[in-house]
Amino acid sequence: MIEFIRYMNNKKLLMSLGVVLVASAFFSLLFIGQHDTYAYTIPNVEPYTLYDGRVLDAGVTSPFEAQIYSVLAYWGVPASLNDVTTRSELNTILNHGNVNFSALKSFLNARGLQMNAMYLPGTKDLEKYINPDQPVPLLFLQLFSDTRLDLYDYQLLVGLDLKKGNVIVNSYMHGPLYEVPLAQFQRLWDLDTSEASKFRYIIIEPKDLSAMSSRIQKNAMVPKYPTRTAPMDDLQPLFTSYMLNERTVTDVAWSNRLNQMISSSVFKEFHPIIQVTLYDGAARYALAQNDYPSAFTAIQSALKLNQNLDAPFPGWGTVSFKESSEPYYLLFRYYTLQKNKSEADKAYANYIHLNQTWKNAPSVLGN
Repeated sequence: MIEFIRYMNNKKLLMSLGVVLVASAFFSLLFIGQHDTYAYTIPNVEPYTLYDGRVLDAGVTSPFEAQIYSVLAYWGVPASLNDVTTRSELNTILNHGNVNFSALKSFLNARGLQMNAMYLPGTKDLEKYINPDQPVPLLFLQLFSDTRLDLYDYQLLVGLDLKKGNVIVNSYMHGPLYEVPLAQFQRLWDLDTSEASKFRYIIIEPKDLSAMSSRIQKNAMVPKYPTRTAPMDDLQPLFTSYMLNERTVTDVAWSNRLNQMISSSVFKEFHPIIQVTLYDGAARYALAQNDYPSAFTAIQSALKLNQNLDAPFPGWGTVSFKESSEPYYLLFRYYTLQKNKSEADKAYANYIHLNQTWKNAPSVLGN
């Protein structure tokens, strides 16, 4: 699993993933009863996500950077993912994972945009921006989950569906139109005691709307994001649970879902390191259940894919290592439990060798 985390961790990605849906028993009073039939989603906010080949090919692995590109596209501001100057400016603004808001303001002003940080506590406040008359996607920084109070994520709020009790966000990790229950959304705000939480949303809009009207109108003609699919809805939270290691290997429901994802029609479209990681998860669960035949099958499946991982794979960025060490560690555990010391020693030797190689490897995904 460590290599999968490394694969996703370039430029502080692990510090800024998407929202994890965690069940919450109570709704905040801020959200109860406020215009509870309201439903609107801004139809033309182009998402820049982990699952977009052009984004990874350009090496955009920071959720903050991805959301800024999305906002620029929404307001009709030309910004190529491959423009060296723009990328350099954004890298300077996002210095070691911390956004320099003064530099961001200058960056936006130079492109005819302005920004304001505002505290919008309830859905009525949000409706002032998430509406068909003057739609403005809202950039926000929020805790990743209520079990990890050290991780934050930049996302774009693009919709409200109070009939269902959800906010709708574009997330780098979870993709477009990701629905988050209002109860969970508010709970994450309540748990955040940081100074930044006092200014929940960054509102970015044109300094002169009339000067941009033709570009905005042209940009708004056709919705740009794809419809979410059931396989993607299932796969994304699974990846997130791997990233945070929130689920235990004894969780039966998690294991069933994992096996369902492995058999999914889109499984082979994902980078081999992700396929290897999912097989690793299946093996860990099987070992925890003393199901040694299933564990061995999963490990062998991982090992078959676990070669030349640094080779180009269509639609994905590159990794810097040829093999993951995790399957060998699981193979070591398997043979140890089988009391086969000779094979266990071989597997452990491979694990140690690859771990040393990994430590000396350069950062992945274009760094």
